[in-house]
Amino acid sequence: MNRREQKLAERLKGLTPAQIMNIIVADISRQFPQTFFAQQAKRGFYKCNAWDKLIKRIKALSRSANWGEQSDYINDLYSVLLYIRPNDTKEFALKKKKDKSLGYFTICPHCWRFVFKRYNKIRKDPFCCFHTPGEAEYQRAHRALQRMATESPGLTRLLELRSHFLAQTSDVIRPRSVNYLTLKIKKIFDPDAYTPASYDLQRIWPYLPRTERLISKEGGDVTDIHSVVSILDPVDRIDPLDMWDENDTEGAEFVRGKRLILHEIIGLDASIFKFNLCLAEAWLALLEEHRSKGRMHISIS
Repeated sequence: MNRREQKLAERLKGLTPAQIMNIIVADISRQFPQTFFAQQAKRGFYKCNAWDKLIKRIKALSRSANWGEQSDYINDLYSVLLYIRPNDTKEFALKKKKDKSLGYFTICPHCWRFVFKRYNKIRKDPFCCFHTPGEAEYQRAHRALQRMATESPGLTRLLELRSHFLAQTSDVIRPRSVNYLTLKIKKIFDPDAYTPASYDLQRIWPYLPRTERLISKEGGDVTDIHSVVSILDPVDRIDPLDMWDENDTEGAEFVRGKRLILHEIIGLDASIFKFNLCLAEAWLALLEEHRSKGRMHISIS
């Protein structure tokens, strides 16, 4: 538990859900006045007199929080409520706080890189270290996402491009369903649970030329899946959510270890990484179009 959470837990411990509700509304109104987040807090906690209802309202309120201080506050609050909740779920909540293995890898909303998401953090879509909200790379990717010039009704340009590259490579690398389900559904992080599968990576690059150029530019070997993954998903970069607080090197080292295991699994079966490769190509194509300011449109026909 970080220092912010400790202080919050001391204030809320022993109080009823209704009392906690009043403190939350007052805190948000004071810390974030005149914001949509504060408005939703005032509306969302009416007659919140049970723990289940309070937890549910916090989850709903998280959707109104912007990245930054609002997101930090709601994440800390959610973790604290799991910790102080006086019922039979407290033992599991405590386990969540202590066991850093309770989490999984998802994909950054602004690129193709893996990000470790902890179960006790309710904000969806954590960003990687290359796309910290508010910074230049985040803003550039965010603006590119707003492109509406699509050829497929109902799809954003990014999804349109991703679907196109997945379709183009469908016969090049066919995923082994057993390995895919073991990682994506069962979330098993044990290389011994996977059946090795070999693929000729050189067959995929004619369809993903931008990704191939990026890997080669960074000194990677496009014929070696280990080299490809290490370039596209760097192990030594620390994502903001890898650390429990600003001084937590243990958390960052733990996630680094999990990422190395993930890379080892991908090394056994490159098809697991095919989605990321096509997503990388889609992002690079989207950014290419965005830089051209509409002068270039990549045909997907």
